Amino acid sequence: MDFENIKFNLKSGYKTGYISTIGANAYGVIKSENEPVVFVPYTLPEEKVAYEIIESHQDYCMARLLDVIEPSSKRVKPECPIFQTCGGCNFLHTDYDEELKIKQNVLLETLKKIGKIEPDFAFEVISSPMRFNYRNNAHIKTTNEGNIGFFENKSLNVVPFPSFECKLLTLRINSFLKQLDRHFFLFTRGFTIRDGKEIYTAHLNYSSDSKFCEYTVNNFTYRVGISDFFQVNSHLLNIFQSKVVSLIDPDLKTVELYGGSGFFSLPLATKMKELTVNEISSRASENGKYNAKLNKVDNIKFIASDASIFMKKVDNVSQILVDPPRAGLEKNVIESIENLKIKKLIYVSCNPSTFARDFSYLRSSGFELTSLILIDNFPGTFHTELISLITRD
Repeated sequence: MDFENIKFNLKSGYKTGYISTIGANAYGVIKSENEPVVFVPYTLPEEKVAYEIIESHQDYCMARLLDVIEPSSKRVKPECPIFQTCGGCNFLHTDYDEELKIKQNVLLETLKKIGKIEPDFAFEVISSPMRFNYRNNAHIKTTNEGNIGFFENKSLNVVPFPSFECKLLTLRINSFLKQLDRHFFLFTRGFTIRDGKEIYTAHLNYSSDSKFCEYTVNNFTYRVGISDFFQVNSHLLNIFQSKVVSLIDPDLKTVELYGGSGFFSLPLATKMKELTVNEISSRASENGKYNAKLNKVDNIKFIASDASIFMKKVDNVSQILVDPPRAGLEKNVIESIENLKIKKLIYVSCNPSTFARDFSYLRSSGFELTSLILIDNFPGTFHTELISLITRD
């Protein structure tokens, strides 16, 4: 089909345009005078593409990519045959260096747009040692035919893995999956699989469910519930933990919020006299207590409660570490941080948008963004992790 000569009309729905930049969620942006902004996935800057509108809103439209008419010099052939069908990856149409540049640009633009934050802070990008075979934790979907895979983007349709393996999953997980007969996957809605000290599964036919799994990071051993959160990039666990711990001043009284099962807590506690860790999940908090005993860290206290309630009882604290979910910090938590005599806030974030929003509030009470690290915990996808140091005189 000659996309150059396609003209947009309500009947055909086809249109062409140039990608100006890549925005959040890895969508290419097309801007045209007097028309809504159009977002097109699987594109790169300066490409001319043919697309079809699939969602129309007042200020923007979502589109489906039909063809790349003028490809970027950075475009490559995806290494996965189901890329663009499976919803697991976003960036396999370019090389890893370009993916990192795009993520950096998206981050800085997000900080500027949402938080009015200019890049006058120390900035570092940490890449993943491996672009593939890093993910140690996944919930895999199944089909009635005994295939396994992930959901199609914005759909509940399962896209089967080629040869029962996914490039994001660790080599040990892929090897485990390929050795199983299809009847293991029949009559389930999906199952959890994790790669730690060994391979752990739950809700997999003919296999006993694991209640816990075990990981080792920088010589600390962690017990984690089979369905509980733990950092997914096996190749960055050590450096991620070490970078956060290095920002802590051991002489300041410290609390940690959203501490989970103690990923950062245990090494932090070894640097200071005492550490109090708050976590809303009682199950994760119990695992944190177990992990402290297991690793003989006895100067740490885990408290299971809502962070906003916990912060109302905190006083005489000079330093806080937070690692909230994608929704960011609750407004009550931000207000407590502002009202306390906090000198240092180490903010770990998996969502640049909510991080920028939260910092814009904190800045009004005298906080400054001293340093920021983009650590690429999720290669191939639009997700990233941030490690920030925020200080106040």
